[in-house]
Amino acid sequence: MGANAILRTWAEQFGALPAALLARLDREVHPLITRASGRYQLKDLGREAFHDWGGVHTEFYELVLIDHAAQSLSLLVAADD
Repeated sequence: MGANAILRTWAEQFGALPAALLARLDREVHPLITRASGRYQLKDLGREAFHDWGGVHTEFYELVLIDHAAQSLSLLVAADD
């Protein structure tokens, strides 16, 4: 699954998003994904890596976005906390 699909699936897991939030994602987050020349999803480390509150999240994603042209690296964390 691609980075945009991961983000959209996570964001809409409980229903449609308000228009203002969709606009903000389109303005601030999706361009990071689109411009990235490298996109990586960090792997799930499993239950043994959980801290005391680790089990309270239903969905949790970490995406590393590398934009070589802009010489930037972004960590996009999608979590329900």
